Amino acid sequence: MPEDKRIVKTRALLRSTLQDLVAERSFETITVKQICEKADVSRVTFYSHFPDKYALLNNLYSDFLSKVLQRCIDKTRLSGAKDDVRAYSVNLYVSYAEESFAPGRLAFFRAIFDENGYALRAFNHFIAKGAEDLIKKITDAYKTDLTNEQLASVLMYGPIDFLKETAFGEGATAEKTAALCRDYYSFVTDFVFKPHTV
Repeated sequence: MPEDKRIVKTRALLRSTLQDLVAERSFETITVKQICEKADVSRVTFYSHFPDKYALLNNLYSDFLSKVLQRCIDKTRLSGAKDDVRAYSVNLYVSYAEESFAPGRLAFFRAIFDENGYALRAFNHFIAKGAEDLIKKITDAYKTDLTNEQLASVLMYGPIDFLKETAFGEGATAEKTAALCRDYYSFVTDFVFKPHTV
Protein backbone atom coordinates (compact mmCIF):
# COMPACT_ATOMS: atom_id res chain seq x y z
CA MET A 1 0.00 0.00 0.00
CA PRO A 2 1.43 3.43 -0.97
CA GLU A 3 2.38 5.81 1.82
CA ASP A 4 0.03 8.65 2.72
CA LYS A 5 0.88 11.71 0.56
CA ARG A 6 0.97 13.95 3.64
CA ILE A 7 3.56 11.71 5.29
CA VAL A 8 5.69 11.66 2.14
CA LYS A 9 5.44 15.46 1.81
CA THR A 10 6.29 16.13 5.47
CA ARG A 11 9.30 13.78 5.43
CA ALA A 12 10.55 15.40 2.20
CA LEU A 13 10.18 18.83 3.83
CA LEU A 14 12.12 17.72 6.93
CA ARG A 15 14.89 16.16 4.79
CA SER A 16 15.17 19.31 2.69
CA THR A 17 15.24 21.48 5.81
CA LEU A 18 18.01 19.43 7.42
CA GLN A 19 19.96 19.50 4.15
CA ASP A 20 19.72 23.32 4.07
CA LEU A 21 20.67 23.68 7.74
CA VAL A 22 23.75 21.44 7.38
CA ALA A 23 24.91 23.67 4.52
CA GLU A 24 24.81 26.60 6.96
CA ARG A 25 26.13 25.08 10.19
CA SER A 26 27.58 21.93 11.75
CA PHE A 27 25.22 18.96 12.03
CA GLU A 28 26.31 18.50 15.65
CA THR A 29 25.01 21.97 16.57
CA ILE A 30 21.63 21.63 14.83
CA THR A 31 18.68 21.00 17.13
CA VAL A 32 15.25 19.51 16.47
CA LYS A 33 13.82 22.89 17.50
CA GLN A 34 15.78 24.63 14.72
CA ILE A 35 14.66 22.04 12.16
CA CYS A 36 11.02 22.53 13.21
CA GLU A 37 11.26 26.33 13.12
CA LYS A 38 12.84 26.38 9.65
CA ALA A 39 10.37 23.78 8.30
CA ASP A 40 7.47 25.51 10.06
CA VAL A 41 6.24 22.30 11.65
CA SER A 42 5.57 21.47 15.29
CA ARG A 43 7.86 19.28 17.37
CA VAL A 44 4.94 16.86 17.71
CA THR A 45 4.88 16.54 13.91
CA PHE A 46 8.66 16.01 13.80
CA TYR A 47 8.57 13.31 16.47
CA SER A 48 5.67 11.55 14.78
CA HIS A 49 8.06 10.93 11.86
CA PHE A 50 11.52 10.65 13.44
CA PRO A 51 12.77 9.93 16.98
CA ASP A 52 15.69 12.38 16.60
CA LYS A 53 17.82 14.31 14.12
CA TYR A 54 20.05 11.26 13.57
CA ALA A 55 17.11 9.23 12.25
CA LEU A 56 16.22 12.15 9.97
CA LEU A 57 19.81 12.24 8.67
CA ASN A 58 19.70 8.49 8.01
CA ASN A 59 16.40 8.95 6.17
CA LEU A 60 17.98 11.71 4.08
CA TYR A 61 20.84 9.37 3.10
CA SER A 62 18.44 6.48 2.39
CA ASP A 63 16.37 8.73 0.14
CA PHE A 64 19.52 9.94 -1.67
CA LEU A 65 20.83 6.41 -2.24
CA SER A 66 17.45 5.10 -3.42
CA LYS A 67 17.39 7.91 -6.02
CA VAL A 68 20.96 7.05 -7.06
CA LEU A 69 20.02 3.36 -7.45
CA GLN A 70 16.86 4.15 -9.43
CA ARG A 71 18.81 6.48 -11.74
CA CYS A 72 21.46 3.77 -12.20
CA ILE A 73 18.89 1.07 -12.97
CA ASP A 74 17.19 3.36 -15.51
CA LYS A 75 20.51 4.19 -17.20
CA THR A 76 21.59 0.56 -17.35
CA ARG A 77 18.22 -0.56 -18.71
CA LEU A 78 18.15 2.21 -21.34
CA SER A 79 21.63 1.28 -22.54
CA GLY A 80 20.50 -2.33 -23.04
CA ALA A 81 23.17 -3.58 -20.62
CA LYS A 82 20.93 -4.67 -17.75
CA ASP A 83 22.95 -7.85 -17.04
CA ASP A 84 26.37 -6.21 -17.50
CA VAL A 85 27.94 -5.73 -14.05
CA ARG A 86 30.68 -3.48 -15.43
CA ALA A 87 28.10 -1.14 -17.06
CA TYR A 88 26.04 -1.22 -13.85
CA SER A 89 29.14 -0.27 -11.80
CA VAL A 90 29.97 2.72 -14.02
CA ASN A 91 26.32 3.85 -14.14
CA LEU A 92 26.07 3.61 -10.35
CA TYR A 93 29.01 5.97 -9.89
CA VAL A 94 27.81 8.39 -12.58
CA SER A 95 24.30 8.36 -11.07
CA TYR A 96 25.81 9.18 -7.67
CA ALA A 97 27.65 12.14 -9.25
CA GLU A 98 24.53 13.40 -11.03
CA GLU A 99 22.29 13.03 -7.98
CA SER A 100 24.81 15.06 -5.96
CA PHE A 101 23.82 18.06 -8.08
CA ALA A 102 20.11 17.91 -7.16
CA PRO A 103 18.90 21.20 -5.62
CA GLY A 104 20.60 21.87 -2.27
CA ARG A 105 22.66 18.67 -2.33
CA LEU A 106 26.04 20.06 -3.38
CA ALA A 107 26.15 22.59 -0.53
CA PHE A 108 25.07 19.85 1.89
CA PHE A 109 27.80 17.43 0.75
CA ARG A 110 30.45 20.14 0.73
CA ALA A 111 29.52 20.91 4.32
CA ILE A 112 29.62 17.32 5.58
CA PHE A 113 32.94 16.61 3.86
CA ASP A 114 34.44 19.82 5.28
CA GLU A 115 33.09 19.16 8.76
CA ASN A 116 34.39 15.58 8.97
CA GLY A 117 32.04 14.76 11.85
CA TYR A 118 29.12 12.43 12.58
CA ALA A 119 27.27 13.30 9.35
CA LEU A 120 30.27 12.19 7.26
CA ARG A 121 30.77 8.99 9.28
CA ALA A 122 27.09 8.13 8.80
CA PHE A 123 27.37 8.84 5.07
CA ASN A 124 30.46 6.64 4.74
CA HIS A 125 28.53 3.85 6.49
CA PHE A 126 25.71 4.12 3.95
CA ILE A 127 28.19 4.10 1.05
CA ALA A 128 30.00 1.09 2.53
CA LYS A 129 26.71 -0.84 2.65
CA GLY A 130 26.10 0.04 -0.99
CA ALA A 131 29.63 -1.04 -1.87
CA GLU A 132 28.97 -4.44 -0.26
CA ASP A 133 26.11 -5.02 -2.71
CA LEU A 134 28.24 -3.93 -5.67
CA ILE A 135 31.16 -6.14 -4.57
CA LYS A 136 28.79 -9.13 -4.30
CA LYS A 137 27.50 -8.46 -7.84
CA ILE A 138 31.10 -8.29 -9.11
CA THR A 139 32.36 -11.40 -7.31
CA ASP A 140 29.27 -13.35 -8.38
CA ALA A 141 29.76 -12.39 -12.04
CA TYR A 142 33.58 -12.33 -12.36
CA LYS A 143 36.56 -14.17 -10.99
CA THR A 144 38.80 -11.59 -9.40
CA ASP A 145 42.05 -11.96 -7.49
CA LEU A 146 41.27 -8.90 -5.38
CA THR A 147 39.97 -9.30 -1.82
CA ASN A 148 36.70 -7.66 -0.77
CA GLU A 149 38.73 -5.08 1.19
CA GLN A 150 40.78 -4.22 -1.92
CA LEU A 151 37.61 -4.00 -3.99
CA ALA A 152 36.03 -1.66 -1.43
CA SER A 153 39.11 0.54 -1.51
CA VAL A 154 39.19 0.70 -5.31
CA LEU A 155 35.43 0.99 -5.85
CA MET A 156 34.51 3.25 -2.93
CA TYR A 157 37.17 5.27 -1.14
CA GLY A 158 39.17 6.44 -4.16
CA PRO A 159 36.06 7.29 -6.20
CA ILE A 160 34.49 9.27 -3.35
CA ASP A 161 37.67 11.36 -3.02
CA PHE A 162 37.77 11.84 -6.80
CA LEU A 163 34.12 12.93 -6.87
CA LYS A 164 34.67 15.27 -3.93
CA GLU A 165 37.53 17.01 -5.75
CA THR A 166 35.64 17.05 -9.07
CA ALA A 167 32.10 18.01 -8.04
CA PHE A 168 33.10 20.55 -5.43
CA GLY A 169 35.64 22.34 -7.63
CA GLU A 170 35.23 25.82 -9.05
CA GLY A 171 32.93 25.87 -12.09
CA ALA A 172 31.80 22.25 -11.69
CA THR A 173 28.57 21.33 -13.47
CA ALA A 174 26.51 18.15 -13.35
CA GLU A 175 27.31 17.37 -16.99
CA LYS A 176 31.08 17.94 -16.68
CA THR A 177 31.25 16.01 -13.42
CA ALA A 178 29.23 13.08 -14.81
CA ALA A 179 31.48 12.88 -17.90
CA LEU A 180 34.67 12.96 -15.81
CA CYS A 181 33.26 10.39 -13.40
CA ARG A 182 32.27 8.08 -16.28
CA ASP A 183 35.84 8.22 -17.66
CA TYR A 184 37.41 7.76 -14.25
CA TYR A 185 35.18 4.88 -13.17
CA SER A 186 35.58 3.14 -16.55
CA PHE A 187 39.30 3.15 -15.78
CA VAL A 188 38.61 1.82 -12.25
CA THR A 189 36.42 -1.01 -13.51
CA ASP A 190 39.00 -1.93 -16.17
CA PHE A 191 41.44 -2.39 -13.29
CA VAL A 192 38.97 -4.43 -11.21
CA PHE A 193 37.96 -6.79 -14.01
CA LYS A 194 41.42 -7.65 -15.32
CA PRO A 195 43.54 -10.50 -13.85
CA HIS A 196 46.03 -9.49 -11.13
CA THR A 197 49.11 -11.11 -9.72
CA VAL A 198 48.85 -10.81 -5.95
